[in-house]
Amino acid sequence: MPSHMSSIGFPVETEDDFLRFQTLAADNGRPLAASAGTYVRWRTGEGAELWVQVTPDNNIVGLNPHFDGESTLTVHVASRIRYPNEDGLDGAFYGWLVETAGDDLDADREVVFDAPDFALQESLDLPATLRVQLAAFAEELHVFADEATFAAAQPPGLELAPESLIPVPSSDGEDSTAGPPEPRAFLAGRVLQTELRINPATDEPFRWARLRTQGGEVDLVADPAVVPGELNAGAIVVGTCWLSGRIEAPA
Repeated sequence: MPSHMSSIGFPVETEDDFLRFQTLAADNGRPLAASAGTYVRWRTGEGAELWVQVTPDNNIVGLNPHFDGESTLTVHVASRIRYPNEDGLDGAFYGWLVETAGDDLDADREVVFDAPDFALQESLDLPATLRVQLAAFAEELHVFADEATFAAAQPPGLELAPESLIPVPSSDGEDSTAGPPEPRAFLAGRVLQTELRINPATDEPFRWARLRTQGGEVDLVADPAVVPGELNAGAIVVGTCWLSGRIEAPA
């Protein structure tokens, strides 16, 4: 079954599968100390990595996948989103694409991304305009061979730009008081480079693509089962993605 884990070559069908990878990551990764506890970062190669969350009393409370790519975009990071059930180790950042950072907040430019190293960024003074390495884990994907094919498929009156990043609303629906959107986006992007990669820890394949989208470039990763047909440079991809990001430096 396709999942965020299988998007980087960690096939998970059962809870036992998940726990096995969690244990492997904890045993083989590099510990990174934070005031809230410890992260263990397991980098298996080809960009795939798992981040284990460990409390000060040595209990494992979480595991997040991430893809370490070279693509970045600039985000005006406005605030933190803390997940209270994960002992301060799990969280996200909220902001909007820098192209509108000087204007009034535009809901179409909002972005939220989960951060596998959330507690390591606790000293970061926000708001700030920052470079973010953003990985988009495809949940649903459509591929168009080129921009002309993409344009021809657009419903009249609902045309989508071939380079777009639109936040997915929170699960509370239309309630404007529900808070920021989820760390997911409806993304359209132009494929600059792509290849089928193999996770060295599992010998499982996953699809990677470097995309140019609104605001900059992102790394798209996907379980091959999610990718319909051929994916080549120059194609336009459209889909719903979970976003995982690491803040790199001031812009």
